[in-house]
Amino acid sequence: MKQARWSQAVYAAGWGVHTYIQPMGDGAVWIEEQASSCFPGSVFLLDLYHVCDYLDAAAPACTRKENPKRWLQRQKNKLLKGKKRTSDPRAGRQTRSDSRAG
Repeated sequence: MKQARWSQAVYAAGWGVHTYIQPMGDGAVWIEEQASSCFPGSVFLLDLYHVCDYLDAAAPACTRKENPKRWLQRQKNKLLKGKKRTSDPRAGRQTRSDSRAG
């Protein structure tokens, strides 16, 4: 049922056979599974709000010499600039991405 609604929504928005769909959400497994089912070959991303929420929770454990809030802000700035380390499941290795590069 959800799959049909997602497909109808993207079709109504002008989606075509060769359109790349970038699914994103809060990291809930069911959303990622639905996105994978509806849009094969797409790579699911966490949205910025939830990434920052998760980083905020992790900040005290990730910092020793730096204020956790300052560390969080630096990480958020890196994400907003498109410079981050990601694990690309298709490549099976860590890659450096830059969203400004085509």
